[in-house]
Amino acid sequence: MLYGQAQLILEQFDAAQASFAEALKFGSVEGAARVGLARVALAQNDLERAEAEVTQALTADAEQVEAWLVKAEILRLRAKPAAAEESFTKAIALDPRNLSARLGKAAMELAQHQLDAADGELQRAAQIVPQHLLLNRLRGLLAYERGDLIAMEEVLNQILTIDQKESPATLLSLLGALIKRELQAGHHQAVLLAARRLQRQAPMLALGYATEGTIRMVQQDWGGAARALEAAYQREPSGLLALDLYAARSNQGENGAASVLENWFIGHPKDIETQLAAAISLQQNGQLQSAQAYYEKILETQPNHPLALNNLAWLYLEKHDQRALAMAKRAYQLAPNDPQVLDTYGWILANEGYRLPGLFLLQRAVSGAPRDGDIRYHLAATLDQAGRQEDAHHTVRQLLNDLTAFPLRPTAQALLVKFQTRGYNSDEID
Repeated sequence: MLYGQAQLILEQFDAAQASFAEALKFGSVEGAARVGLARVALAQNDLERAEAEVTQALTADAEQVEAWLVKAEILRLRAKPAAAEESFTKAIALDPRNLSARLGKAAMELAQHQLDAADGELQRAAQIVPQHLLLNRLRGLLAYERGDLIAMEEVLNQILTIDQKESPATLLSLLGALIKRELQAGHHQAVLLAARRLQRQAPMLALGYATEGTIRMVQQDWGGAARALEAAYQREPSGLLALDLYAARSNQGENGAASVLENWFIGHPKDIETQLAAAISLQQNGQLQSAQAYYEKILETQPNHPLALNNLAWLYLEKHDQRALAMAKRAYQLAPNDPQVLDTYGWILANEGYRLPGLFLLQRAVSGAPRDGDIRYHLAATLDQAGRQEDAHHTVRQLLNDLTAFPLRPTAQALLVKFQTRGYNSDEID
């Protein structure tokens, strides 16, 4: 038996199976040998064989704690949390101080969203071993399910106290998700206090500083945001933090705000996702040359990236660059049903004098994104250019009635005024 257990730990599965099979010859240890064979089968992902062995083990000796634990694990893997919980409960009845059984039962209760029951089981487990990593991870999951920021921070602090080298990635991910949920609910002050506590409790982690940076951004405290995000970036550099830090510095009016992005991409030239987000941000901030450079760099790596092609086509259009039409066509060929791509290609076609195909594409774009005011303005303007003034007047009038805020609203209002000077009635416009 001992040989088999050692071989199982060393992942020598064939040898372990042979040792446990040999132990079956001794009737007094049949139950334990069957449990060993079940564990070998589990390690080899053979649930059918594992279940058959553990059933025989329990037939031989129904009071084997290890057999009930193995059965519970099989049921967990089969996504049967209620049945697994029952097996863990039977193991606890045989050995109330078995930590694995207590934690397994709590995990299954959490899986069934039985939060109070899980809390009670975790408290009983803590009486056995107060400081245990798995215990605290389950406490963190419970705190997340309850939306309790303070409890999650306390658990994180306990984990780091147990082992400073431990990287509680799952707990940090849950804490980040809970912070995001609380921010979306508008609980800014509570989250800010949580961020400050996290900075004190775990100063080596970026999350507390990144969270404060996010709140400062919402408050438009650009200097405070930049300081907090800089602290986060120094601890755990990432493309997302580089983008946020650029945004804070840019809004603060800092010269060379984009340097953080440039430095990030020097070390991470294949981070296409962040490059794309940076290009879009630069484009929105009017830094068109820098945005163009990023789009072109993306296309060097991924020449068939539809969004990069589409946005670069738009930049080319604004610069009267003859490459705009070909670029927009490539984007359309790759994403023929994307409203933004249809809008760009249709608008460029219309501006190049191809109004009928431009109209066709713009009508499709409006159908796909009826709440996008800019696309609807492009349709109205193209109808006007095509000599369909009645349709154009109706389209722009309806647009201004439907949507009160969109970037091109002033331009749409100017088009409506032009129709009014031509004698079209627009009294119903708000």
